[in-house]
Amino acid sequence: MIGSMLMALCIAPMLCALWLRPEARRGSHQSIIGFFKGLYVPVLKWAIRHRYIALGIALALLVWTGVDFYVLGQRIRADDR
Repeated sequence: MIGSMLMALCIAPMLCALWLRPEARRGSHQSIIGFFKGLYVPVLKWAIRHRYIALGIALALLVWTGVDFYVLGQRIRADDR
């Protein structure tokens, strides 16, 4: 938990400042980051404009994950006998 807190407070902001700088550097890394920003930015804008739909999708995925975990847990326990 402490590692996650340090990541969120120290490493993630530093990497964002390094990678998301406009016209910071040219090179192979810039094209990769540009590719992912080209995917991420439209999705982020859509999620901000449609926040309730995005929240519903996130909640549905969370419920689906819980159901899958429950079903798979039962299957694994049944096979151990």
